[in-house]
Amino acid sequence: MTQSALDLQLRYQPQAEIDRARFDLWTRQVGVDAAARNRAAVSGDVATLEWIRDRIARTTDSVAVTRIDTQLEELRGKVADNDLPAAAKTGTALRRVLARAGVTH
Repeated sequence: MTQSALDLQLRYQPQAEIDRARFDLWTRQVGVDAAARNRAAVSGDVATLEWIRDRIARTTDSVAVTRIDTQLEELRGKVADNDLPAAAKTGTALRRVLARAGVTH
């Protein structure tokens, strides 16, 4: 439902703001899917995060983008190792990185 609300907000808010909100939402989904022990879903979450990352990279400071890239790589590794509890923690860390990231215009 939140995804749909974000789609509607695109008419009224900058795309970069919506993409950052989407990224945050998908980092939370990692935790949900990891708790359900659904490796395939977590893998899909990571792929979605990587696509959204490409969109937010244009409006996020380069240091933060590097940190996001590092966390995404770590997250992908945790999923490959089937370490879903660690993947959930990495998803939380990724959300924190984005929250602290500076926005450029």
